[in-house]
Amino acid sequence: VALDSALSATATDFTTAMPTELLAFADQGNNLAGKFFQGSLPPYLAFLYFLSYEKNQTPPLMKFGFSYLLLFVFATIPT
Repeated sequence: VALDSALSATATDFTTAMPTELLAFADQGNNLAGKFFQGSLPPYLAFLYFLSYEKNQTPPLMKFGFSYLLLFVFATIPT
């Protein structure tokens, strides 16, 4: 009986302390995700520009695939 009460007291203390710490970490993650996306967009657009350069002889399906990937990322941002 003493072990059960000790475990329940520890679990209660642990669960009451965790939500604020997890919320603070999650909030920082959301802020960083937006900054990383904004920072990665210009290099990817430059990659698409140079991929479409005719002397690279990139297959049309490959150009479509990388362009569609960017469209997919933009479509999934609001969700």
